[in-house]
Amino acid sequence: NAFFPQYMGEAGFDVLAMDAIEVPSHKVQELPERTAYAHIKRSFRRSGGADAVYILGSGWRTLDIIAKLEGELGVPVVHPVTARAWEMCERLRIHKPVMGYGRLLEKMLRRDMRQHVGRE
Repeated sequence: NAFFPQYMGEAGFDVLAMDAIEVPSHKVQELPERTAYAHIKRSFRRSGGADAVYILGSGWRTLDIIAKLEGELGVPVVHPVTARAWEMCERLRIHKPVMGYGRLLEKMLRRDMRQHVGRE
């Protein structure tokens, strides 16, 4: 986790928090969604809020909590699995919204429309 704030900073993002849950990496997928949800929400509030939340790690079971987190926190929540799904749909030119997994898949906007997301 120490590497990622620096990487994101170099990419132009201001990282307000990067709080890990102490669990062995091979056990991450066993972590209940409610535990991940509570941790993300607590970290977001402790940081004073942010423009978005990025959940690091594909193994986290977060697909079913992304939309709920977005609703409660009021910001986009991105997870590597949903980001890869969006990217594959983009490459295949599939722009059909997928509901229930957060704004990224619900909007399913083309690359040339990304600048307008959040201005609605």
